[in-house]
Amino acid sequence: MNFEVIIPIAANDIADLIQNIHEIHRHIHADKYVVIGPESVRKEIESIDFLSFMDENEVVSGLTFDKVRQDIESIYPKASRRTGWYFQQFLKLAYAFRCGTDYYLSWDSDTLPLRNLSFFNSYGKPFLDYLPKEYGDEDYQVTIQKLFPEFTSRTDKSYITEHMIFKCDIVKTIISQIESKEHLSGRVFYEKILHSINTKAFNLSAFSEFETYSAFILNKNPDCYIERKWKNLRNGRFYFGTQLTEPEKSWLAKSFDVISLENYDRQYWITRLIIKYAEGRIPFTRIYKWINPVYKIYYRIRLALRKVIRS
Repeated sequence: MNFEVIIPIAANDIADLIQNIHEIHRHIHADKYVVIGPESVRKEIESIDFLSFMDENEVVSGLTFDKVRQDIESIYPKASRRTGWYFQQFLKLAYAFRCGTDYYLSWDSDTLPLRNLSFFNSYGKPFLDYLPKEYGDEDYQVTIQKLFPEFTSRTDKSYITEHMIFKCDIVKTIISQIESKEHLSGRVFYEKILHSINTKAFNLSAFSEFETYSAFILNKNPDCYIERKWKNLRNGRFYFGTQLTEPEKSWLAKSFDVISLENYDRQYWITRLIIKYAEGRIPFTRIYKWINPVYKIYYRIRLALRKVIRS
């Protein structure tokens, strides 16, 4: 099945992209690889022969970083620091109007494939990948309910998997339906989404393009996709630090398909020692089952503090 890969980045994501891009290219076989970012990273992107660059302010007319920042500041000025985060999500949806194939895969620059990946079954039907529901995803559902009050929400699965295989026609339909809702403030889809966000959650993470797209699929087009449990070690930096060795990749690939090395995580000396001892001796899944419950407690405490500080 033909599809394009898009990787939206901010200027400070370039190191992650350079570190991971050759493994992404090696394990994800696509027609085209497009990095969407600020003009300041164009030269570095175009120095890699298989990458195309697209200026983030030129994906669709009117959608620019400054425009999104102005809209956010007019609604909830404290949240202007989150402009880039919301902007990237809108870019992922807007690319449906620029894509040259029926499908495109959005992929996060800090996520590293560990083996060859397929996003369609043998009959050409795309996978809708999911993970177990995480604490802290509730605000996404609140925004979805404002955009699509008729939708029923799933409480046991999260579709925030650091990637999504989008179908262009469906994304365009979602955008059209959002823009047709006269009761929502704003004119274009991203304005209406921003006006639908609860201001108490605006400074956190109150909209998810992946959750919104998945909700639309499950409520409107459930036969278009096949759900698949995704094997992603999302808190990879907690276990492995900023960069994996080749033996670590081979060891981890026996348990997971991908690893995300997100900047908000860090590796502690105790996990470094455990990984050093266990590599090649003990299946990583066993280490994960021991340590991850402790990590989840730490994550919940950190998230609760973050909500207090940024509310």
